[in-house]
Amino acid sequence: GYHTGADLNLNLPAQFNADKGKPIYAIGDGIVSFAGEVGGSWQGLVVIDHGPLPDGTPVFVRYAHVDNILVQTGDPVQRGQQVAQVGESGGSRPEYRNFHLHFDISTTTILQQNPQHWPGFDDNSVRTNYVDPRKFIQDHRP
Repeated sequence: GYHTGADLNLNLPAQFNADKGKPIYAIGDGIVSFAGEVGGSWQGLVVIDHGPLPDGTPVFVRYAHVDNILVQTGDPVQRGQQVAQVGESGGSRPEYRNFHLHFDISTTTILQQNPQHWPGFDDNSVRTNYVDPRKFIQDHRP
């Protein structure tokens, strides 16, 4: 399937899962629209509504494969606030399980409606609902 964002990790050529338990911080101020364990390949999820851009475009950020969630749905968060720790991805096969942060940004309300949304092989859904996180942050950095 297609990927909606970035898998972030500290893996080195000789050391995997180096980021196990590392803190995860909110990229900006917002309101937690979802926080909880969902199981499956996602495991734990935190979704933050960062409010609309000046043109009215919504901005939702999803942190997935997280452990020790420190926020609850409805909580306000500030940029730099720790929201969870890096956890292990789930999956039916051991080679798919490892510690890393799945990070994506949606400029629609899809993650508000369905925090577990995954487009699979629907390229149009990826292009409609998600943006390149690195480019988005560079373009909207305060």
